[in-house]
Amino acid sequence: MISGQARVLFAAHSAQPGGAEYCLDILLKGIDRSIWDAEVVFACEGPLVDTPRSLGIQANILPMSWWMGYEPSFWYWRNLVRWPWRVARLARKLRKQKFDLVYTNTAVIFEAALAARVAGVPHIWHVHEMLTPIYWRSLVPLYVIRRCISRWARAIVFESQGALRVFEEDFEQYPAKIRGKRTCEVYVVPNPLRIVPPSVTRRDRCRAREALGISGGEFLILWIGQFIPRKNPKLMLSAYRKSQMPGRSILIMLGDGPLRTELIHEVKTFDQKNKRVILDGFKTNIEQYLQAADVLVLTSSEESFGLVLLEAAGFSLPVIATDSGGPRDIVDHGKTGFLVEPEDDFAIAHNLAALATNGEMRERMGQAARDRVLNEFTAQRYVAEIQEIMIRTMRRERQCRNRL
Repeated sequence: MISGQARVLFAAHSAQPGGAEYCLDILLKGIDRSIWDAEVVFACEGPLVDTPRSLGIQANILPMSWWMGYEPSFWYWRNLVRWPWRVARLARKLRKQKFDLVYTNTAVIFEAALAARVAGVPHIWHVHEMLTPIYWRSLVPLYVIRRCISRWARAIVFESQGALRVFEEDFEQYPAKIRGKRTCEVYVVPNPLRIVPPSVTRRDRCRAREALGISGGEFLILWIGQFIPRKNPKLMLSAYRKSQMPGRSILIMLGDGPLRTELIHEVKTFDQKNKRVILDGFKTNIEQYLQAADVLVLTSSEESFGLVLLEAAGFSLPVIATDSGGPRDIVDHGKTGFLVEPEDDFAIAHNLAALATNGEMRERMGQAARDRVLNEFTAQRYVAEIQEIMIRTMRRERQCRNRL
């Protein structure tokens, strides 16, 4: 344990609802305030700025550059060229206010990490992303980003074994001169379930279906995500088209994005009897859909974690997910759902048919999924593990300085 309060600066690339942002939200709510004197800097305004402020934690807005996921716009370039000024400003703040630790909650931004290095403050980099060309359109070469993450952090936290594996395997392809020497500690801490729903009864499912206008006899398949190539919504339509399920079924796809027009065209040509597809747009409140569904499917070609799988498990839903990184840490194949190879629409179709014809299997898998999530993916466990990493990082930094 550390003596007295330690000052920690959290840096976030966004205050809009999202996986990484929700994790920071949970951490700020659960952090031990007797140990940590926290402050947060957000790269932009958003609803999640209210969380630290409601807790009495100082929160400021400081525009920061995204070196991944860039858009070739005037705003992007104007923001990017100002990074030296922002790094210098942050470094002065860290020195003047005597911060003990900096915690960057994403791999998307770099200013806080570089400022910590300039100011001589230990830094933790929490990587909530899969660092691959498919996952991110990057202005800076990904090997440079990986090297900076390894060199500018005392500790790196990944949200899944899959994300860590991709980071290390891809990095090993480059010569040692490019990789540099990594001296930081590496951890894997799975994301937590944000809200624990009450146990769902059959009556609850019937009521949710009635509210959505779905009959009790239809097998309801749910897909949630952005309509982008990496999420692979076309694979969902292909698997549904090939599935051989008795009786009537319905596929509801919640989301929006650049592939929406193509999906609408495909749905219009979807003429199979006893099957229908609904593109229901982006929803901020998905609880009613999860309550009504029989199964959730994730079709991503790459997925750093897969938070929607936790949310489905919380509602006692079995899942079918591509083995695309993070889902392997969440889905216990054959017990809480099924893992299939990416792009394998036949395997998805086969498992859909198996679940559609076996209600007892759906209930057994759904209950096992809920039990596992409530035991292994709790907010309390997440906060405790992150705090332990923060304490270890500070202790290690002090030991290094004492040896000098």
